[in-house]
Amino acid sequence: PVNCGTIEVYYYENIAPIMEAYCIDCHSGLFPPKGLLLDNYLSVREVKFDILDRTTRNIDDEGFMPPQSNTLSDVELANIQRFYDLKCIE
Repeated sequence: PVNCGTIEVYYYENIAPIMEAYCIDCHSGLFPPKGLLLDNYLSVREVKFDILDRTTRNIDDEGFMPPQSNTLSDVELANIQRFYDLKCIE
């Protein structure tokens, strides 16, 4: 477990750029698909399992994300995995 602030810094340095590049075009605004906002730290933190699940599926599997591209890079996937694994000390 790490300080919650450390996780938030990790998000802004490593996860926010991924969300901006692949997710925010659809998952922001008033009516995002399935109500899923991915444009801020708290929203992404709440669904980090779903993000990990969707981005690590096979490209031909239903629900694979992001739909407009091939799989994310190994570094991007590792960053998402690390973000998922980080546990916060409140």
